[in-house]
Amino acid sequence: MLFIILRAISAAAVWYWRFNTARDAAREIGNTAGDLVNAPRRLGFRRRANAHPVEGVDEPDLAIAAISVAFLDLSGMPSRDDQKRLRQP
Repeated sequence: MLFIILRAISAAAVWYWRFNTARDAAREIGNTAGDLVNAPRRLGFRRRANAHPVEGVDEPDLAIAAISVAFLDLSGMPSRDDQKRLRQP
């Protein structure tokens, strides 16, 4: 009889733990979605009407990061010629 009670308590504890884990995972997904939506504002992007998003970059460090990401999206690192052109004012 004691074994059956312990088994029922263990099963309840496992289900309670699984429920809490699923709830925490759902909360994290919600927080991540909020972080992704707010990331451009946090980085300094400003939305302007009738303007390309790149024109909203006012900080040099942010522009450098955006150019770096653009190069990586194009298929890799910039070539030496690209690097020379980027360094020239």
